[in-house]
Amino acid sequence: MKLILLPGMDGTGDLFQPLLEQLPNSLDIEVIPLNSLEGNSYSEQINEIVTKLGNHPITLIAESYSGRIAYELARILRNQVVQIIFIASFITPPIFLCKIGQFLPKNAFNTRYLPRALLDYIGFSGFGDQELKNWISSVIQTVPSKTFHRRISNMANLSPPEEKLEVVTTYLRPTNDRLVEASAVKQLTKFLPKTNVINIEGGHFIAQTNPLICAQIIINRVVGA
Repeated sequence: MKLILLPGMDGTGDLFQPLLEQLPNSLDIEVIPLNSLEGNSYSEQINEIVTKLGNHPITLIAESYSGRIAYELARILRNQVVQIIFIASFITPPIFLCKIGQFLPKNAFNTRYLPRALLDYIGFSGFGDQELKNWISSVIQTVPSKTFHRRISNMANLSPPEEKLEVVTTYLRPTNDRLVEASAVKQLTKFLPKTNVINIEGGHFIAQTNPLICAQIIINRVVGA
């Protein structure tokens, strides 16, 4: 079985590095950076990813922004998707503020000027050391502000899914997630009723600040699938 990793809003895939370091080399893993895709909308990226997946059984691991992508891939591919593991993710708008954010000018999302204290508050909730925070900030700064603006708009305009899916799902939920509201998690479990929610201490960047526990859960799910 192949593990397909779908990144968060930065779309680089680079932020999976701490998690990948904790996963055994024996696993067949592919990271699909969103920034390598030609499409910009959810539907365009979903259609493009489908063409990359072949016909082997897969486990989807979706972080944050990519939650809806994973849901739609499971809806399209059906039994080919053995399971989904969500990491601090969502399939409907994650927080009310993103609806406001879509109307802000693009330069408002220039991460070079994002105060570190704000990034710490919304992304880390006080967890993680300074070296890790500096590295994540440097990765985020490589992404153009127009890309973040576009993805905020994509998130804000997510409509509810069309159907419930019976795919087995695990949700890794940070205890102090300030970017995904409880109502968004409730919506996800509504349309994916076979979801097991596991709380992990940390903020939104849980795969970066607590990669060992995330990796252990993933390994247990993949071995048991």
